[in-house]
Amino acid sequence: MRAGFSVRVLALAGVAATLLSGGARAQNQQLGQTDFEIVNAGTVPIVRFYAAKADSTEWGNNRLSGTIAPGQRVMMRLPPGDGCQYKLQAVYQGEQNSTRLNMNVCAFSDMQFAAPPPANAAQRPPAQVAIKNVGGPRLLQVLMSPSNESKSFGPNRLPRELGKDESADVALPNPNQCAYDIRAVFPGNIYEDRYRVNFCVLSGQSFAGPGAPPSGGGGGSSGGNSAQQQVRPPVQQQQQANQGKGVVVLNRYRVPLTEVQVDPSDQQGWSASRMPQGSVIHPGDRVAIPLPQAGGCIWDLKATFDNEVDQEIDKIDVCKFPVVEVAGPRPGILLSTGTGFFISRDGHVLTNNHVVYGCKSVAIDRGSSGILPLRIVGQDTTEDLAILQQTGVTTPALDFRSPERALRPGETAIVIGYPLRSSLGALTVTEGIVSATESRGSNGSQFQMQTPIQSGNSGGPVFDNRGQVIGVAVAALSARAGRTVQNVNFAVKAEAARQFAQSLGVQLSFSNSSDQKSTADIVEEVRGRVLPLNCYN
Repeated sequence: MRAGFSVRVLALAGVAATLLSGGARAQNQQLGQTDFEIVNAGTVPIVRFYAAKADSTEWGNNRLSGTIAPGQRVMMRLPPGDGCQYKLQAVYQGEQNSTRLNMNVCAFSDMQFAAPPPANAAQRPPAQVAIKNVGGPRLLQVLMSPSNESKSFGPNRLPRELGKDESADVALPNPNQCAYDIRAVFPGNIYEDRYRVNFCVLSGQSFAGPGAPPSGGGGGSSGGNSAQQQVRPPVQQQQQANQGKGVVVLNRYRVPLTEVQVDPSDQQGWSASRMPQGSVIHPGDRVAIPLPQAGGCIWDLKATFDNEVDQEIDKIDVCKFPVVEVAGPRPGILLSTGTGFFISRDGHVLTNNHVVYGCKSVAIDRGSSGILPLRIVGQDTTEDLAILQQTGVTTPALDFRSPERALRPGETAIVIGYPLRSSLGALTVTEGIVSATESRGSNGSQFQMQTPIQSGNSGGPVFDNRGQVIGVAVAALSARAGRTVQNVNFAVKAEAARQFAQSLGVQLSFSNSSDQKSTADIVEEVRGRVLPLNCYN
């Protein structure tokens, strides 16, 4: 657990609730980060996905829990292992597949896959597409821009207004771009938005306007927007105040957005997230969220990201500005704190992966002595471990317990770290026992202890009564409705840390000493080698 923070932004009614992006689309891939997004850029669902080491003769198990619909994206997390080189394979509905060999997964933030198009599908978008009004009101404008230029819908590209059943040809601005975002504007400032319409397989689009059901498509020059291509719901038609409002949330931050709460500005407190359960908005992606008709035009929005950072925007006028960009806190702000410790004389620091997840930079906080920057050497998302390095220094390393001495229930477990640093500040120690050497769901890589830990303890060392590291503090089990939990805490075993460090070429120091020490002596001995870590945006 790391200590997290939230930020609040005031957006006056009548002013666009659009924030400048403060971060990159993903974490720095050159520092060993193996998170990337699988993007289905075609028209056929991806039903299985395989990733194996580049030199492996097997593909292993399917890494998807479901399917990836056309236009959707899914975060893939691979352990760094022995390096960044992997082979990747996407299998589509119908069993076609795309294979990429010897890919450096640390060097990109997303990877696009598309099944080969049907024989009658265009390989490139046409020079122009047909836009048709199949509804009653006149179609005044059609704004259109490539989907990767998502700051706006671009200029009006309709040569003239269209009455019912009229159509016109619209030139596409980019002959090499398949996916476009489109806004159709009707009288009364009523409009309908569509995202990532694939004109490599469609020759046009039909719009019905207010009061009519969305066009179900159909082929030919009118195109349509069938369920297959419309992988994101359209923005609710913006009519007048209190009628059919919605808000489109565009994620400009570097990590996925997990919750969006939107409530009338005059309401006290926040209601539940309006996103479907289990869904996320990935970096660069957007989702339309309908709002109740009776809520008025002025709303407050709270966005919660996957790295436990919140952003609040006040007084959004969704009747005038229905697209809201959330970009997280301003650059350089302190996001969270955690704990780490030196594991080599070359400045290597071990901590939890979730302590550094979403951070633009990580540093040791030496208080009045200053901030010492660290570089990320590698991350293991499976075991929740990360190794950083303070370069150009010689550092004292903590000793790990020799692997020959197995961990046993009932042993002493001492946690040293910097919990609740904004309140407590100082190095803190807690003591308990190992209550179980296995933890369900951790593949044997974690143990359970009764030693209390708090937010900010994450990544700190767990010692035995000889002052040797036996684990890395990771989490405390919290109570749920109808269940009482008392002092159930978890740590990553030292053996998992050893294997991870070895995969990155970092050699740990081990001790076979049998001399027991008092807790006070252990604290004095390791002081200076257990580090307060800061995560910055």
